Amino acid sequence: MISLVLGALIEILRLCMPLLIIFIVSIICKMIYRRIKYGYGCMDVIKKRNLNINVDTELMALTLKQLKGDYEVIETDKYNANFIIVSPRGVYFIEMCNTHRGTITGDLKNDKLEWYDDGKFHYIDNPFIRQRKDLQKFKRQFPNIVTKGFVVFGNDVLFDFTYRGNSNVTRTRNLAYKLQELLNEQNPNYSVRELKKIKLYLK
Repeated sequence: MISLVLGALIEILRLCMPLLIIFIVSIICKMIYRRIKYGYGCMDVIKKRNLNINVDTELMALTLKQLKGDYEVIETDKYNANFIIVSPRGVYFIEMCNTHRGTITGDLKNDKLEWYDDGKFHYIDNPFIRQRKDLQKFKRQFPNIVTKGFVVFGNDVLFDFTYRGNSNVTRTRNLAYKLQELLNEQNPNYSVRELKKIKLYLK
């Protein structure tokens, strides 16, 4: 009797094996697809998503170093920005957000924004408020220096904000182009001495 049951189970397993292999392969392919397209795997989806931790920071650091012109990229704990670019034409604050897809909506004057992804709404801290605080803090030290801030989202993110004001929002692929335009401006605004003072303060 037992041998008959075992035989039947083995036969069922033999018949189902192709389907099981197809299922496992499809899961692996889906994990690889998510990793390539969105930057996370299946297990990452169930982790708490935090926009303050950016997986693309190292790649962006390399990209910024490839820009042409007279500038320096600074990473500092004194400000929320991931990168601060100091150039003779101004100082640019860059804050990157760890979103690779979905839609960001809300009022930029509010503390929270809505991030719609995977059929669910998530409330996230407003990066524009953090950046405005950065710019205000810097202006108290250097009131005559031109500043500009960029909040950077992933290439596949859609955003629809009810108030933008002077905030600059862009996607990862467009940031280098926008910065290069600023660095290409011909007339420097600040002396070497002024720039050295700024760099010492930031470091």
